[in-house]
Amino acid sequence: MLPSLSLPPEQAQILYAVLSGRDVLAMPPLGELRTLYYQVLATLLPGVLLIFSPFIERMKNELVALEMQGISATMLHSGLSDYALAAQKERIRRKHFQIIFLSPGILERPGIRSFFITSTEISLIVVDEAHCFSMHAPGFRPTYFQIPKFLEELVRSSTASSVLHTPSPASAERAPASVHPRTHAITSSALKSPVRPPVLALTLPTTRQVEQDIGRALWLPHPSQSVPSLSQDTKSPEALL
Repeated sequence: MLPSLSLPPEQAQILYAVLSGRDVLAMPPLGELRTLYYQVLATLLPGVLLIFSPFIERMKNELVALEMQGISATMLHSGLSDYALAAQKERIRRKHFQIIFLSPGILERPGIRSFFITSTEISLIVVDEAHCFSMHAPGFRPTYFQIPKFLEELVRSSTASSVLHTPSPASAERAPASVHPRTHAITSSALKSPVRPPVLALTLPTTRQVEQDIGRALWLPHPSQSVPSLSQDTKSPEALL
């Protein structure tokens, strides 16, 4: 069941863009609204959401909140034993989950990237704390660069087009009326990749240099595209690629 939604236009625009299959760079929703976003996306999108975050406790809290709303979710992090990881992979293979929370370091485990490419139907990749890609940001974490490697493998994989379950316009049309933007401000340069799921990158307002670093890391299939700005002189807090 979808929750009752009352969203500001700019937040509805972000959801609508993602549901339409576009790559999005946006400020993160705060508090319970973040869990609500994930609940809506998991309900409307046909496959699995992969959510990358460096904060295990935050992921645990969001997982519990989502399960209380009837969303099946799990979490994989680099501290899992081989036995626990194997058990979770089997449940993922059997399509037990709508959302999978991941610490970036888990992608360093042997075979995990190919597992997700061949064994899951990925609808959306969410990268929380995306400023971690930049050496110019306080939260810089080298393990985050496992995510671009994963995206590259998705693009290169000859089987990607058969296992990805990306959003379609129909996903957006199934959204409740409050998710539809009052004005369709999605730019004509919005990106769609036919060989990988869309990416929702969440970051707080930061410098243009950090935004460029995020763009270089995540928008690999479209290197010629410019990176939108989240700086305070923009008219709205979201930027759509």
